[in-house]
This record gives sequence, C-alpha cells and structure tokens, in this order.
Amino acid sequence: PVRLYEQAIDALNSGHWIEAQQLAAQLAPSAPRHGGVHYIAGVAALGLRQLPLALGHLQRAAHYNPDRADYLAQYARALATAFRMQEALQVADAATRLPCGDAVTCDTLGVIYGRANLHARAAEAFRRAVSLAPGNANFRFNLATSLTFYGHLDAADEEFEACLAADPHHWRA
Repeated sequence: PVRLYEQAIDALNSGHWIEAQQLAAQLAPSAPRHGGVHYIAGVAALGLRQLPLALGHLQRAAHYNPDRADYLAQYARALATAFRMQEALQVADAATRLPCGDAVTCDTLGVIYGRANLHARAAEAFRRAVSLAPGNANFRFNLATSLTFYGHLDAADEEFEACLAADPHHWRA
C-alpha cells in the first residue's frame, strides 16, 4: 500500500489523472478513511471533470483531515466549480484559518475568493502565494488582477511588472 500511495501521489503531481484515480481506487478498499487517498481520487476526478465524484472524495478528504488547508482548498474549488459558492466560501474560510505553507493552496484560495468578487480576501491569499513563491509569474498575475479589482492600481502595476520580470512572455500581463 505504501508504494501504491507513493505512485498515486506521483501520478497526481504529474497531472496523470486517470492513473492517479486508478491507483486511489486500488487503495480505497484497504484505507476507506484515509484522507490522502480521497484527496488523490478527488483531485484526479476534478481534473477529469467528474464533478460529483470529485465532490464526494474531496468532502471525505476534508472530513478526515480538517487540519489540511490543501484538502480544504481543493474541496472549496470543487464546490465553486459546482456553483455552490456559499459552501465554497465557508470551506475556503476554514482553510484560510489554517497555516498555509503551500503557494498553490494559497493561490487556489485566492481564485475562489476572486470568483466570489471578494477581491480584498483574494489579494491577501495571493500575497501569501507570492511570498511563498515570488518567482511564479502566474501568482504575481493573479495578485495584480485582484489588486486591480480591489482598486489598488499602483500596487497592481508593480505586480504586473514583477510578473513580466519573472516571465517576459506572460501575454496576459
């Protein structure tokens, strides 16, 4: 099981959704309450656009590991994708209250808040993502966009410049 779990994580991190989903399905009977297995299955299902399946797995992942901001963020993302925005915001708020040492998780939370037109909260999440990965052009772009909506145009301009410095071909910036 340990080796299968490692393979499932590798498949997930590589974006090989079908393989990750298949490996998680192999692990599920022996670990029905393992949040990580449900997380892998849920993110893979989300990547495959199997929204009901993703919601079920990610809800269980968040239930079994409520102290994992990344699990909560992905569950909130699935809820937002399903246009269940009030629930998505509740879960995103719970994730925001947890320590977030992962730039992707912070960025995901920012995207959720941005979709809800809560740009001050989005900007804060994007600032955390940028602080964790200052050279990531996409995180800089997301922060700049949120700052624009929030009305902080000078700060947005600085972030667009930082985005272009990180990736001169970032066409949206």
